[in-house]
Amino acid sequence: DGTNDAPALKRANIGIAVEGSTDAARNAADIVLTTEGLAPIFTAVLESRKIFQRVYSYVLYRLSATIQIVLVLSILIFVWNQTIKSLYIILLALFNDLTMITISYDNVIPSRSPEQPTIAKLLRVSCCFGFLMTVESLLFHVMGLYGDLLSDSYSRNSDYRQSMLYLQISIAIESMIFITRVPEAPFYSSKPIWSLVLSVLVANLTVEILVLTGAMGDKVNVGDSIIVIVYDIV
Repeated sequence: DGTNDAPALKRANIGIAVEGSTDAARNAADIVLTTEGLAPIFTAVLESRKIFQRVYSYVLYRLSATIQIVLVLSILIFVWNQTIKSLYIILLALFNDLTMITISYDNVIPSRSPEQPTIAKLLRVSCCFGFLMTVESLLFHVMGLYGDLLSDSYSRNSDYRQSMLYLQISIAIESMIFITRVPEAPFYSSKPIWSLVLSVLVANLTVEILVLTGAMGDKVNVGDSIIVIVYDIV
């Protein structure tokens, strides 16, 4: 709290100046307490762990979504010679980014022990999510081409397939955020903030309107649209 403590505060990994300390101590410290006692340190630890979890969820979601998009588009092009309009990809990234912003305000439960940031674990988990989502999208495409899951328009019309694939991938990626925000527990174990839920609903509703009205390509029929929604939820 005094001027003589300034050198130690400056040299420490984390220097903490208590409430009412001198200006020299405050300037040298990393953290300045604004109320009496040491209780604010406990609050700072909890908040820092919440911030860590939000950042972790953001990176996990970003990596998982990127893996899915890259793999799905690459396999569709090289295996089935199926292209997707660039406008679809731009809108997919735009809605995806808008949804991710709300993660910074999401409800999280601070861990009871110090967080251990391990890049290897983050990559493993994101790859698992990304690969599973890739299999989901490719399986949908295969069932649409060779099965009776969708209408005949899917197997006969390339433009119709593009609209359907965009719808399926978009809803799947938007909904995946509920899983990645609590990757080590059931998605319903933590209640998401209302703005996150609203952003996902608005994004999915916007995509539904675009494909149902044919605003960007072939108009998707309501029956196929419902099948996509049910498939992605399951």
